[in-house]
Amino acid sequence: MGRRLFAWTARVSIAAALCVGLVAAAPARAEPQEIQAAKDGAVDVVVTVVLAKKGEGPVTASKEIAHLIPQFTRSFGDYRHFEFHSRHPLHVTAQQSPAVQLPNGTELTLRHDGKRDGYYQLALAVGGLKTTVQVHPGATFFQAGRAFDGGVLVLAFEVAR
Repeated sequence: MGRRLFAWTARVSIAAALCVGLVAAAPARAEPQEIQAAKDGAVDVVVTVVLAKKGEGPVTASKEIAHLIPQFTRSFGDYRHFEFHSRHPLHVTAQQSPAVQLPNGTELTLRHDGKRDGYYQLALAVGGLKTTVQVHPGATFFQAGRAFDGGVLVLAFEVAR
């Protein structure tokens, strides 16, 4: 299902991808101390906030997010410049929904609703948008589209194995 979802997402227009750019992709490459499989029925997720801007020339990215360049270019083709804003390691359970304040004044909340058929069920809410994502342990997915500072905010969710 993850490959089918990725193939479908790659074909949609950038406008649709920016509304909810959910992409199951390659394993996360964040530092081992930041992402660890939780032993208490929870999942650890690192949320990286990125500012994506359109432009000319080659794709550029801050060194903190350079490992995501291949995924950025596949998912956000019209955007050429990706600037790291912040990183938030979160320990997510059904009882605790950690919140992250985003630079545009909205809030992200994330909740873990268990594991089904090998997928984590993650419920996320960002500024009125609520969705549940099924994601493989070790995968990365995106949520994007909120305007900010001449570009759009991209949230990269790197999920523990």
